Amino acid sequence: MRAAKRIVTALLCLACGWGGAQAAEFSAGGAIVRFPMPVEQINQTRDDSGQPTYWQRAPTPQDPQRVLVFHQLNMPFWMGWFMRVVPEAMMDRAGDKLIEAFQAAGKTGRRAPIEDPQWVEINGHPGWTFAVQSPGQNQPVARPDGQPPRLGDYRYMSALLLWTGESLVIAGVGGNQPMADDEFLQSVRTTTTVEPGDAQAQFNLLCTAGGLALPALLLLLIVLVYVIDKSIKRRKRARAAA
Repeated sequence: MRAAKRIVTALLCLACGWGGAQAAEFSAGGAIVRFPMPVEQINQTRDDSGQPTYWQRAPTPQDPQRVLVFHQLNMPFWMGWFMRVVPEAMMDRAGDKLIEAFQAAGKTGRRAPIEDPQWVEINGHPGWTFAVQSPGQNQPVARPDGQPPRLGDYRYMSALLLWTGESLVIAGVGGNQPMADDEFLQSVRTTTTVEPGDAQAQFNLLCTAGGLALPALLLLLIVLVYVIDKSIKRRKRARAAA
């Protein structure tokens, strides 16, 4: 009996070790995420802005359609600057816009409203997790280029939108079953650790900075007008003297 238990334990250890060796820990955009299958099975495509999208088909017995996606979002320079200065305030606003967009889509019947969006912090960095169900969507349509269907084409989608301190990234899971606690999303972490900020304090800072910026810009405009006027008058005097 003891020998049998040892054999079973050894087989379980081997199976766990094999499964761990098959998984691929992947880093991009200041985030680290663990794909369940080898790195060779991580596919890469690029969006219209040239940013890479990484995806992997990862079926389970419960959901043969399950697919995983990791994407680094392209941001304008000014948005990246604000994200670094006031990340919690920006992410708080981004969450509001995200919810509004899905609610608008829900009114047209294309999407159901976001289910229970949650504010999260990973190593002190702010983010949102959310889940969306597409009404009446049963079988996603594969794209002709060999890529899996878009996450929004699956009946269920769960995602994590995260500011890593370096960039804005999104990790998502699509499938035919709810996956709010999917291990892929739970594996996401950041390469840096920070102290969480306060969104309201950052909003107040932006308001204060905006209030100071307007008078400063007006003063700068007055100085520029004065300098230009003096320069024009100087040139006129020089021409008259010549």
